Amino acid sequence: MFSSCKDIKELQECLVKKQEWIEYLEKQCDDIDELEAQYKEEIAQLCKERDALKAQIDPSSVPVVPNLQEALKKGQVP
Repeated sequence: MFSSCKDIKELQECLVKKQEWIEYLEKQCDDIDELEAQYKEEIAQLCKERDALKAQIDPSSVPVVPNLQEALKKGQVP
């Protein structure tokens, strides 16, 4: 009888540790998701700046429709 109580207590402790680890990993994932979003935003901004610089150097290097999705939203057809 006492051994089963001990086993249950060990299982409960293990459960608590596993739950804490899950919560820690979820937090880490959320932090990484935020960082990824920031990097994607920064990349998009840098691409716009790069394209603007390319256009200043050689206007023929700029595609007629630089972003197909944006063109479709505006009703432009490439």
